[in-house]
Amino acid sequence: MLGDRQAVRVAAGRSGRGLTDLRDTDVSRELCLHARALASDTERAWRGGSVVFTPAAAAVVVQALTLDLIARPRSRPFGTAPAVSLLDDPRLPGAAGSELFDLEGALTGRTVLARKGGGADELVVRRASHEGAAHRLTGHARRSPRDVTPLARPANVRLESDGFQPPDQMSGQLCYDVRGHGTQLTKAGEEITLNLSMAVVEDGRVIARCPDALLRATADTLLAAVERVSEPSWFVRSGGLAVAASWMRMRCDPVPTP
Repeated sequence: MLGDRQAVRVAAGRSGRGLTDLRDTDVSRELCLHARALASDTERAWRGGSVVFTPAAAAVVVQALTLDLIARPRSRPFGTAPAVSLLDDPRLPGAAGSELFDLEGALTGRTVLARKGGGADELVVRRASHEGAAHRLTGHARRSPRDVTPLARPANVRLESDGFQPPDQMSGQLCYDVRGHGTQLTKAGEEITLNLSMAVVEDGRVIARCPDALLRATADTLLAAVERVSEPSWFVRSGGLAVAASWMRMRCDPVPTP
């Protein structure tokens, strides 16, 4: 079992941030819950309803949502209104993707990738502006190692917090790990497919581990199912994005893995 300082160093190495930028209590709490779930020799069936996601597990969900929204045609509206806003905050102090200017020299600023209740801001780079867009540059010109020219990409992505913090003595269902499923990873057509590892928690203690389950849903459905979100515990760099790792509660009804 890792001690608190060891746990913080593990998370700092994964997120590329300094030790002082991490919430060490969240890091150690998540790692302890994860380890106890893996070590549990009791198995219990999961059930549909509200599930609390640990920060690292929630970050995988947020990354999948963001990649879907980036690829979404501007003409395609939300089928289901988001219950929470998905934000890009490139000026957050100390976050992994923070910067004042993008690769085209445009000032960065907070952007709403998906607005609570519906709607979103457009990401505009110089290339799109030359193609006829009549909007000002939004400071989102970024390039991954695979890109030849800068593309419109967010920097620090997070769900808007409502002050949620799961109590130390929490009880209910906990998702402690999220992975892509199979050779298609997370996306197949319009659906996002995620493999969830869950456990049952009672008075803050893991009392049973649940069989792995699949969560299949569109990005719209997932955003509509989010109930509560904490402030970011840290940011994880993945897929060219810096994604907030926050405690999250979501309604979901996964199906058994085949």
